[in-house]
Amino acid sequence: MRIVRYTLLAVLSVVLVMGLVFGYTYASIKVPFSPRYIDWDDPAPIYDTHRKIYMVEDVLIREYKENNINFVSTEDMPPHVVQAFIAIEDNRFYDHPGFDIKGMMRALTVNVRNREIKQGGSTITQQLARNLFLNHEQTAERKMLEIAIAFELERQFEKDEIMEMYLNQIYFGKSNWGVEKASQSYFKGTSVTEVDVEQAAMLAGIIQAPNVYGPAVLANTEVAMDQRQIVLNRMLEKGFITKNELNSIVPEN
Repeated sequence: MRIVRYTLLAVLSVVLVMGLVFGYTYASIKVPFSPRYIDWDDPAPIYDTHRKIYMVEDVLIREYKENNINFVSTEDMPPHVVQAFIAIEDNRFYDHPGFDIKGMMRALTVNVRNREIKQGGSTITQQLARNLFLNHEQTAERKMLEIAIAFELERQFEKDEIMEMYLNQIYFGKSNWGVEKASQSYFKGTSVTEVDVEQAAMLAGIIQAPNVYGPAVLANTEVAMDQRQIVLNRMLEKGFITKNELNSIVPEN
């Protein structure tokens, strides 16, 4: 009983400290005199301030001109494009407030078990927060800032707008920023508005390691096929595709 009590107190203490740190970090992006303050009428990166954020179709795209991004609304994309990315990157995207406690705990468990960083636990909104306002330096401070910004992004924008921002500026390797350029590059000029389920799965599979999987897709290698299969299996688990649809792409042996 005493061990249970001490464990409970330890957990509550950690939760309290994390809550206080989150509150302080969140306040730092809301208070105008803070160096981390985000002016949503004229947003700018907190780090790497030379990398400009543009307003495009009422959403935010970092380095829109510099990266020659071809913006496409998610309304013009087939539903399976968004579904593929949700399945592999953030299957609770429409349920969480920007960060996913369950996902974080799952990632922590996997990392502790493997004694190395195998999963990051970042939601799509957190990835967007990092791409827009931060950089990829991995520190506890940056992670908490990422969570705070993700929470505020969910207050400022609708879920579909967040997905639209994410897809239009995520990196796909080979100088392809945004899903439209990636689709045209990897599928011989095919617009993302015309990709099929298999192609959508391949695009979604790239972003976990774009410099590895991007060239693999272009070369149509076994590595690309394996990654595509992972995405398709996740789409099946999520109910985005049926078993028959999966078998039409990858026939059973």
